[in-house]
Amino acid sequence: MRHLGRVTSSRWLTQIVDEVVLTNPSPAYYLAAGYRPGPYPDQSVTLADAVLSVRSENFGLPVWTLDHHFDVMKVPVWR
Repeated sequence: MRHLGRVTSSRWLTQIVDEVVLTNPSPAYYLAAGYRPGPYPDQSVTLADAVLSVRSENFGLPVWTLDHHFDVMKVPVWR
C-alpha cells in the first residue's frame, strides 16, 4: 500500500479476493513459532513474524514483505 497507494492497493485486493485461499495457523504453528526468535535476542521478532516464517517454510513459499526480520531469520523473501 505504501508504494502503490491505497486506491491502487484496494483495487488489486478486490480483484484477487475470489482467487485467494485463506488458512488459519494451527496450534502446532504457534508452538513452532515460539522457538523462532530464540537465536535472535537482539531483534524484536513478533509472534506474527514467527508464525509467518513457519508457514512460509511449511508451504515452501517466500514471504512478501519489506520487514527485515525475515532476512534475519533467513526466511526466503519475495520483493
